[in-house]
Amino acid sequence: MSQEERQRAKSLYVERDHRMPAEDWRNNIYHLRHPLGQLFRFHNTYVVTEAFNTLSIDLKDKRILDVGCGYGHWLRTLIELDADPQNLIGVDIAPHRLKYATSKNEMINFVEFDGADLPLSSGSVDMVLQVVVFSSILTDRVRIKLAQEMVRVLRPGGYLLWLDHKANHGDKLLGFKDENVQKFWPECELIYKVHAHPRYFRYLFRRFSWLAHPLYSLSSIGCDSLFLVFVKKEDVK
Repeated sequence: MSQEERQRAKSLYVERDHRMPAEDWRNNIYHLRHPLGQLFRFHNTYVVTEAFNTLSIDLKDKRILDVGCGYGHWLRTLIELDADPQNLIGVDIAPHRLKYATSKNEMINFVEFDGADLPLSSGSVDMVLQVVVFSSILTDRVRIKLAQEMVRVLRPGGYLLWLDHKANHGDKLLGFKDENVQKFWPECELIYKVHAHPRYFRYLFRRFSWLAHPLYSLSSIGCDSLFLVFVKKEDVK
C-alpha cells in the first residue's frame, strides 16, 4: 500500500472515530451499550458461531489472525468462543485503534502494519479473518496484494473468513459478490456462505429489536453483507 493510499485509509478511520468515539456508547452505533451496536454484536456472534458449529471448527488451539482488527472486538469475541488470547494476532494500520485494543486485552498480540506485507511467516496461522476491510480498499492492486498475503500466512487446511458488504455504499465503500471474492483466493475452496446484516436492523433496533433475530432466521432477504468461509487446499504451500 502506497503512502498516499495508507493516508487516505487512516483519514477515513480518523473521521469515523471522531464522529463515533470508541467509548462514546450514545453516539457510537457499534458500541455494545448502544441498542443497535448490541443488536449487531449479537447478530455477528450468532453468524460466526453457526458457521463454527456447522463446520465443527474448534478454536481452542487455533492461531488466528484478524486483518484490519480495529478496536479488537472480533478477537475478544473469539476468546468467548474458546480461542486462547495468546494465540490471537490483530494487525491494523491505525495505531490509535491498536492502543485502545491493547488496553482491553493485553494478552492479544496487536501489531501495526503497512497495509501490504503481513508481519508473519508463511503458513504460520490456522485462521485468517477480515471484516469490512476489502470494501474500504479502492485499488485493485492493493486488494490483490492483501489477498495474496492472507493466503500466504495461512497453513494448508486452514480457514479464511470473510465478512463484507455486498453492494457499493457511495464512492468510499465497495461491495463484492461471492464469485468476485472467490477470485481473490484460487488456492482456497468456498465451504460456507450466509447473508448477514439485514437492513431492517436499523429500523427495528429502537423499539422492536426482539423481532430482528426471528426475521433473520426466516429469511435472508435485504441483507447488506456476505459471510463466507474458505479452506486453503492441502496441496497449496
